[in-house]
Parts: sequence; structure tokens; C-alpha cells
Amino acid sequence: MSSAAAIEVRDLSLWYGDFQALEDVNVTFRRGIITSMIGPSGCGKSTLLRCFNRMNERYGNVRHQGSILVHGHDIYDPLVSLVELRKAVGMVFQRPNPLPIPVRENVLFGARVHGMPGGSGREEIVEQALREVDLWESVRGKLDAKATELPLEQQQKLCIARLLPLKPEVILMDEPCSALDAAGTAAVEDLMSRLAGEYTIAIVTHNMAQARRVSAECVFMLSGRLVEHGATERVFSEPAEERTRMYISGRYA
Repeated sequence: MSSAAAIEVRDLSLWYGDFQALEDVNVTFRRGIITSMIGPSGCGKSTLLRCFNRMNERYGNVRHQGSILVHGHDIYDPLVSLVELRKAVGMVFQRPNPLPIPVRENVLFGARVHGMPGGSGREEIVEQALREVDLWESVRGKLDAKATELPLEQQQKLCIARLLPLKPEVILMDEPCSALDAAGTAAVEDLMSRLAGEYTIAIVTHNMAQARRVSAECVFMLSGRLVEHGATERVFSEPAEERTRMYISGRYA
């Protein structure tokens, strides 16, 4: 587990029109670990997560101050390609969003968009990505079936598999288990734990038990500001801030 920074956020503030969603956020996400982001609804954690691949800009009328470095590169540099940034910083959404095309083509979709080599190597790409997310044995006979016909747990794993051929530096997960049952949640959490180390993972979650189970470090946010950041077990067992203690004990909705 490296202490090197994967993401460095410096003096970041962000507005949607006149509404300030983030205020003076400073935080570092370490490379090769899972960092959870917790806090009540509307606290800014999903907004911060979407900053890391500039997804917020899709909403329009968004402006920011401050900087974000991903592996030392300023993602707001005018020369940065959003296509390349989103290749390096992949996103998994709250509800599985596989494309309504065959499983095989879902895995290859990003590879095709980014012009990766074709030919026989594509079948190897599919198998390797599906093996990495522990899907190969269960879907190897369904590669030509529509991905939307898979169970939700398998759909979410497939969405993660779709990222892997692009060799992302960071994987962002915005409440990736909220649509899953207990068994599906456990399967995706196990997958996250296995991917950590090779990938840097940042996860937004409302599930305190999940944050404690899967993450090495935890960020607590409130009203657009970062309140506390540290080793997950320390944040949950001995929070430095009273506001953190109140949230963990259920005092903030």
C-alpha cells in the first residue's frame, strides 16, 4: 500500500449557479486504497466525487476555484482532454447502467471508443475483464445475451468490468450497492476489496457499516465542507470532531 497521492484536492470550491456546493475543500486520496466518503444527503460528497473526472460540467452553469491533481496532473489544465481524463478516472454509478447490447460488446465498448486494437485479442480482453470481476464462469455462455437481462449484481460487476480494459488509474463509485440486495452488496464489496491495490477506489456511501467494512480511509463531509479525514477505524472509533461523532451515531439525517 503506497503512501503516494492518487488525487490531491487543493482549496476547491464549486458552485451550481448561485448555489455553493463545495467550500474550500483540501484532501488527499492515497494511491492503491479504498477511501469512503460519508455524510448526510446534500453534503457535497457526490459533487466532490464527480469533480475527479469533471462529470459535474455536464450539468451546465458550474464554476469552480482551486485545483485537483490526479497522479500529479492538473485536471483543469486547458490542454486536458476530457475523453482521456474519463479513461483514466472511471465511474460506476448508483444504479447499474449496462448498455442494452450483448455482454461481450459492453466489455469492449470503451476499448472501441478509445481505438484499442481489434482482432483476436478482443476475446482475450473480454475474458480477462470478466475474470477480474468474478463474472467469467457465470456469463461465459451468455456473452451474446443482452447485458440488461443479467441480475442487478452481475450488471454492476459488468459495469466495473467495462472500465478495466482501459486501465484506469482511479475508479469512482457513487453508492454502487444502493440498488442491490444483501447478497449482491456483499459480492460487490468483495470485488472492491480485491481490486484495491491495483486500483485507487473512491466510494460514496450512506451505509456506515459498508464504509467501515471496505475502506482504509474515510472522509466525512457536512454542508459542502470537509470535516474529518483519516484511517477509517480511527474515524469510526475515535473521531476527532464532535460533528463526526454525531453523524456516526445517527444525529444527522
